[in-house]
Amino acid sequence: MASVISTPAHAFGFSTGNSTQTPKDNRVTTNRPWGNIEGSRPAQQYQAPPPPPNNYYPGSVLGPGWYTAPPAAGSTTASDPVVEVDIAGSVFYEQQNIVYTVRVVSDGNLKSLTPELPRIEGAVLEQVNGPVATTRRSSNKRQIVNTYLYRLMPLRSGEIIIPAISFAGTHADSSPLNRGSRIPAATPASSFNIAADATRTLQVRPADPAITPWLPLHDLKLDTDLQQDKPVKAGEPVTLVVELKAEGALGNQLPSLARQLESKHYRIYRDTTSTTNGLSANGRYLTGTRKETYTIIPLVGGWIRLPEVTVAWWDVDSDSARHAGVPFSRGDTAASAGLQAGQAPDEHSVSPAYFWAPMIIALSLIAGFWLGAWPRTR
Repeated sequence: MASVISTPAHAFGFSTGNSTQTPKDNRVTTNRPWGNIEGSRPAQQYQAPPPPPNNYYPGSVLGPGWYTAPPAAGSTTASDPVVEVDIAGSVFYEQQNIVYTVRVVSDGNLKSLTPELPRIEGAVLEQVNGPVATTRRSSNKRQIVNTYLYRLMPLRSGEIIIPAISFAGTHADSSPLNRGSRIPAATPASSFNIAADATRTLQVRPADPAITPWLPLHDLKLDTDLQQDKPVKAGEPVTLVVELKAEGALGNQLPSLARQLESKHYRIYRDTTSTTNGLSANGRYLTGTRKETYTIIPLVGGWIRLPEVTVAWWDVDSDSARHAGVPFSRGDTAASAGLQAGQAPDEHSVSPAYFWAPMIIALSLIAGFWLGAWPRTR
């Protein structure tokens, strides 16, 4: 049978447990499985390092006087938007509607954007439309454009100075959070105040006193629709629709034609009036229409004859006076064939046949008398 020999562990030079020994030099050691550690020396206490200037620690907000590194190339720091101004046209008249276009161009989205209109001496500036957000590319860079449309109207002639328009806004904080963290990847939204680069100066021409009312426009058309396909009886109502279409004015700036439509041959009553406002396809001028609907009650039977209806206006493109009117009145087609476009006979106009018939008869009688008297004189 094998025997088990038990040998004290300290005989091999190491310890299998915790024990305290007192050597001859009275030094106290603590026996550990991994060696002996001196235990007579007192343990050192941890002392925090002295605080840095202004008590700044990593992660805290920088105080005044601390250096801030500039953003690295390609960083997401948003720059302030740029204001672009465009005034349509080169020749301007008093009371002309001028399209004043303002574009705010930014590299990123904007949280808010508020225009601050300048005070203009001798002119009125009011917003018509906007903002309308679109995108464009410049130097292979995507830009966001917020467009505002304003109506600029000079109230007098001469030199008019337009101060720079300004905007106050805030950048949108659209950066996502860092993955696995609740810390934003970019700085929070910041506010800004921007303005156009410079003032603008307009040289405004005076109004022509011969044009009343004064309508400086690019174009004006007058359309009439008398809903009568046959002669009517006295007292039978007939509907008349008159519409003005302008390029360079709003619908509520166009005149009414009720006074010009009055006649002693019928009674006329205005039923409805509607106006529309818009912008041309190229965005260079305002557009407007004014449509009036009337009911005509004839006092005598037959065809209703409308009086001459014309509207004088000033062509700002050719610097000349023009007229818009109906081509002719009902029942006067033959008499009006020789009239130029835009002209119309009035309600008392006389047909050329009625004018020449008496003269032809008189000349025929005179010629017959002389022909009969000629043989007797021979």
